[in-house]
Amino acid sequence: MTDSPLVLAHRAIADALNALAAAMDSSATDDELLSVVTLCEGLARKTDHLSTVTIAALDPGGRQS
Repeated sequence: MTDSPLVLAHRAIADALNALAAAMDSSATDDELLSVVTLCEGLARKTDHLSTVTIAALDPGGRQS
């Protein structure tokens, strides 16, 4: 049986966040740490946008085709 797109996304996001956490180990340079911060900020913005679009889709008048 094939996993649903939501299950696959959950797994991929968890793996990516674990990789980001690993990138912040004690040997990380300042540039690497700044890259993690930049990446996290971009992900937070994309997550906020996706949440907003999903909430609008749940609103009976908000769904657009």
